[in-house]
Amino acid sequence: MLSGAGRRSAKLALIALMFLSAMMIWLGSPVIWLWIGSHVTSSQAPGFGPYMLVGTGILVSTGTLAYLLARLNRAYEQVAGEVTTVRVRLPWLRSLRDERSPGGTRLTVLDFILVLTVLTAIVSCTVWFLFFAGSPLPA
Repeated sequence: MLSGAGRRSAKLALIALMFLSAMMIWLGSPVIWLWIGSHVTSSQAPGFGPYMLVGTGILVSTGTLAYLLARLNRAYEQVAGEVTTVRVRLPWLRSLRDERSPGGTRLTVLDFILVLTVLTAIVSCTVWFLFFAGSPLPA
């Protein structure tokens, strides 16, 4: 088992890996696949192939990164000594007392990281669009 300092550094390393993997889902993977798709064709009006390559590549890499995030989250829970169990009650099976229960939902590290990276991706895309993309209108 890990000591206090080793456990802390392992937790920080897993959090950093989760953050980088989540950023790859929102920004890295689409940009990389668009770059690959732009280098596959040599014309300004490509056929269906490059579009299919980009779409399939983004889907496969997103699925792979989501699987990696789930594995990293499980590893973090083991290092931290936390076990998260998810109980889902369907809305039509829920009583009105369930809404008043003090248990509530628990926010995991992965939830926080995913929300943070989505906000980071939205802000960075907005900054790029407003300040760096240039105008598409003819001068």
